[in-house]
Amino acid sequence: MRQWRSLALHNLPLTKRLCNLIDKATDENLTSEDWGAIIDICDRVSADPNGPKESVQSLIKRLAHRNANVQLYTLEVKDMAGFRYYQSLY
Repeated sequence: MRQWRSLALHNLPLTKRLCNLIDKATDENLTSEDWGAIIDICDRVSADPNGPKESVQSLIKRLAHRNANVQLYTLEVKDMAGFRYYQSLY
């Protein structure tokens, strides 16, 4: 089942893929950071010229979430993406 999901993500447009990955990395039911998803987001953002723009839009949407854990995980994704790929994100 997990392999099918990863294959399905590759067929989606970049915007939808990043939204899905950001949603997974910032899910309100997580008890700690999902570093695998965060690193995957960083890799996808840096691999595409439109990646930074698309990721910022998705991150802004997640920051507006009512759950504080989602907001905290969103900031963690932003910090990691900025730390690893400062040039391409900003």
